[in-house]
Amino acid sequence: MISPGERLKYVRENLLKMSRADIQKTHGLSQDTLAAWENGKIQITEKGIDRCIKIYNSENLIVSKEWLLTGNGLSPKFSFDLNRYFKNVTTSDLSSEKLDDHILLAKEIEFFLSQAKNSITCLISTEDMLPMYSIGDYVGGRLRYGNEINDCIGKDCIIKSKDGATFIRRISKGNKEQRYNLVCLNPAWNGNPEPVFFNIEIEAAAPIIWHRRLDDS
Repeated sequence: MISPGERLKYVRENLLKMSRADIQKTHGLSQDTLAAWENGKIQITEKGIDRCIKIYNSENLIVSKEWLLTGNGLSPKFSFDLNRYFKNVTTSDLSSEKLDDHILLAKEIEFFLSQAKNSITCLISTEDMLPMYSIGDYVGGRLRYGNEINDCIGKDCIIKSKDGATFIRRISKGNKEQRYNLVCLNPAWNGNPEPVFFNIEIEAAAPIIWHRRLDDS
């Protein structure tokens, strides 16, 4: 069975293509300490694993703690740009567990968007859809157009209006032809300009069928 130390050595030699001296010079990790970890003379600690993961991240290599410790989970991968999916994420500031969570969610978003034409995902950025959806949640669906929008009445949706705005609200029928009301679930939120937007022209609507939440505790 391959040990964590052997995986450390594999990453350094085969993926980063760096010597222990390179690691020490660039990242300040002692050659002797790294050699002891790689050769199994000293069992690497949780703190040591976290330090190695941060070194890998700074070299644009994403490595999960689970893979380093057990060989299971996400395999190492270069240049997975988390900022395609999450705003202002700096991988070096994340713990290895939170980094794993972000990578898994990013991969799930990528998979969701690849499965059907007109798929869309969106980040919840306000409190007007509490308690169902909180700030920081991710939701997704498939956009419907034209008469199919009528099938979205009574559903929580990602909505694109004719004037280019995007909303996440529940759709109800307006009192004008081909117009819809966009209803929030949390009218008590003091940042809410209007609990209901009346008689909005909708370009497309995607009933929410996918909902994820990162644990930021």
